[in-house]
Amino acid sequence: MASTSLSYEEAFGLPTSSDSPTRRKAQSGESISYEEAFNLPPPEPAAPGVVPTIKRTAGQMLTTLATSADDVVGPNFVTQALQDTGQGIIDRNPAGIRSLRDLVDNPLLAVKESVGQLAPQIGAAAAGGVAGARAGGAIGSALGPAGAAAGAAIGGAAGGLLPIFTQEYGGIRQEQQESGQEDKARALAAAIPATALERIGMGQAMKVVKGVGLGPTSILKEAGKGVLKEGATEGAQNMIEQWGAFKDPRTAANLEDTALAAAMGGIGGGVMGGASGT
Repeated sequence: MASTSLSYEEAFGLPTSSDSPTRRKAQSGESISYEEAFNLPPPEPAAPGVVPTIKRTAGQMLTTLATSADDVVGPNFVTQALQDTGQGIIDRNPAGIRSLRDLVDNPLLAVKESVGQLAPQIGAAAAGGVAGARAGGAIGSALGPAGAAAGAAIGGAAGGLLPIFTQEYGGIRQEQQESGQEDKARALAAAIPATALERIGMGQAMKVVKGVGLGPTSILKEAGKGVLKEGATEGAQNMIEQWGAFKDPRTAANLEDTALAAAMGGIGGGVMGGASGT
């Protein structure tokens, strides 16, 4: 009995026309999603909440890491895969709080999303700090115990800042690319102070990770400090990012964006600050 070979499309029941959108994307070198490959409907977006926000923030961290890496090593299949994966996560987990009106209308969701935004950033900074300390300690050990201690301190500080910096720099570069105005030096000049502000604002939240408790009587005090510190740093950081992306921080739309960033940062900082006081 003669064997009959089947094409990929025939085997999986996909359109065989050379003009199908999926085939054109594949032939042009673009990546295709699982659903496109198997002719399935796209997945339904997740309902806004803590977990979807954590996922969305993690997806943003993947895309900004890929954008930052592109500027160092050039675009390649690895960074493209990171971009596609991260963007897919973002698309499947849309934000519920997009404006000050949304925040007023649904304050509980604002609390959930503000905490969800901080969680992966804290985790990445903590993990980077541990990895950096180990690497720095190993390198510094060549100079003896004192060198190991100094290396661990320097490596821990650098490792904790690296995830924040790649998110800041990569995010600014993405906005530059969207606007058609690209300037790596300007993005770098904005990312450095924005990274410093982000790390300052995360100070209270990092206490939670480190298990630093200050007692029940300190909960309100630390929550208040978290609101003020994180809210102020997020607002200033947002304006720096806008400048880096060639946006005018003084326009009504950008002022509202800054106010929203400050409000969400203040809410998240208050929750984490209160947690550090327990």
